[in-house]
Amino acid sequence: MDQVARELGDNLPGFQRLPKSAVSDLLALIARVERLLERTMDAFVRLSVVDANANLNEIDETLPADYTLGDSLARHVSDHRLAVSAQRVVSNLLMILEMLVIFNEITINRSVEPETVAKTDRQVTMHSREPGESLK
Repeated sequence: MDQVARELGDNLPGFQRLPKSAVSDLLALIARVERLLERTMDAFVRLSVVDANANLNEIDETLPADYTLGDSLARHVSDHRLAVSAQRVVSNLLMILEMLVIFNEITINRSVEPETVAKTDRQVTMHSREPGESLK
C-alpha cells in the first residue's frame, strides 16, 4: 500500500482531474483491498476456514472487473505520465489482492492440516478468538 500511497501523492493534482466515475472506481478498489486485507489477516490469526473461504470468493468475484480498471482509467487520461501512474496504482492493488489469495489459501491449509499448527503434548490446539481481541 506504500507504493500506492506514494503514487497517488506524487500525482494527486492529476488524479483529482479524473472524471468522478473513474475516481469513484479507484477509491472503491482501494477500499475493497483495505477491507480484504483486514479480513484476511483476521482469518489468518483465527485460523478461520469459513472467513478465508469467504474472502477468496469475494476476490474471485471482483478480480475480473478490477483487472479492467487500469485500462479504463488510462482511457480517461490524456496525460501520459498520469495514465502510467494510474495503471501502476491499479497494478499494485491487484498484486495485493493476488497476495491475499495466497494468504487465504494458507489459512485454509493451516486449518485443515494439523501438523502445521503448534502442538502441545502431542495434541493439536487451535484457539479461536473474537475479532479485535488481543493475542496471548
